[in-house]
Amino acid sequence: LKSGDVTSAFLQTGTSLEDEELTVWAPPELARMFGASPGDGRALRVVQAFYGLAHAPRKWFERCQRTLLEHGWRQMKADRCLYALYTMRNGELTLIGLAGIHVDDFLISGDGSKEFLEAEAKLQSAFRWGKWDIGDFTFAGTHIVQHDDKSISVDQKEYTDKWIEKVKIDPSRSTKAELN
Repeated sequence: LKSGDVTSAFLQTGTSLEDEELTVWAPPELARMFGASPGDGRALRVVQAFYGLAHAPRKWFERCQRTLLEHGWRQMKADRCLYALYTMRNGELTLIGLAGIHVDDFLISGDGSKEFLEAEAKLQSAFRWGKWDIGDFTFAGTHIVQHDDKSISVDQKEYTDKWIEKVKIDPSRSTKAELN
């Protein structure tokens, strides 16, 4: 599940930065939008987190965290980007959903129960989403497929083909040579 792109995700923090009194020099195209002449710089007061601002990712994470907690998800202690959703069934606390966050991507899974579907709908309505993929998608460089039998396959072939280069090693090189 992807909340659009990082640019729009960071604009959804809902946090005012006006009290921080941050000022930036606008790039020419943005300065023109605010009435500056070509070549004139324009100082702008930052009132909201945006892509490129040093603490925008933190503000976005805090918004996601706040939203998930408000909707009953519990943040895991071992991984602060992982959340679990529980309900009481037959007097026992039962796991019904998991949500993981990676920058502006969410990975959500659940048991399909009414409680999980309600929590998922609340999360869907909490943000503006670019797309909401189900069953066959890529998350943080990992291709994920849920099959008809509910089994799940994951691989990183596309990611490794794109980003990892093969290194040729001369066969005559000594196995005791230093790495470089």
